[in-house]
Amino acid sequence: MTKPPNSQAGSFWHLSSEALCTQLGCSPQGLTAAEAAERLDRFGPNSDAPPRLEGAARAILRRLLEPLSLILLVAGIISMLTGDDIGGLIIVLILALSIGLDTIQESHAVRAAEILRRSVALKAEVRRDGEFREIDVDHVVPGDILRVRAGDIIPADALILESTAFTAGEAALTGEPYPVQKRAGAATDPDDSSNALFRGAVAQTGEATALVVRTGRNTVFGAAAAALAEAQAASPL
Repeated sequence: MTKPPNSQAGSFWHLSSEALCTQLGCSPQGLTAAEAAERLDRFGPNSDAPPRLEGAARAILRRLLEPLSLILLVAGIISMLTGDDIGGLIIVLILALSIGLDTIQESHAVRAAEILRRSVALKAEVRRDGEFREIDVDHVVPGDILRVRAGDIIPADALILESTAFTAGEAALTGEPYPVQKRAGAATDPDDSSNALFRGAVAQTGEATALVVRTGRNTVFGAAAAALAEAQAASPL
């Protein structure tokens, strides 16, 4: 048994599929395309908050205000004020070159990461209008009936409705290195989440059908990502 970390998603795996369908206003047969579109508008895309982009001027100012940069800048100015114009100019030029190269390299890295993210965009298989079809992961919504097979990355937090020899790797969420057996049925132990799937886990074996309960930042994975993205307060040191 594996206990996932606390999150905004809550312990939905302690509820029955009927109770969850009532809460979500859906049925075990899945959603229609119109219902899915309405829920996508209501709940938002199944993704984390996009990274905040920093302008070039702000990036340069941030580097200039670093302690070492300020020390070099002051040293260059003092050198020029005391008559060593060449030495002071060299210090300032080296500082400007260093900040410029660092800013350009960071900009290229951000663009490369975004291109890579788009190139590995994943698909999910959900039941829409009575039949399973592939959609973009971003378009998965609460109330969808999701089907996952071995090798799939689970796109949302969901309650298992049916499973066949299904196991999932949850190392990214719990640190557990071994696959966890997943099955349908009510959880009898408060710490037992073997009837639930969590976004970011990887299907290892078998196949499962599940009811999507939470998406995007409301998932266990999304809550952890949001916490890591928060600005950290300065330490006492």
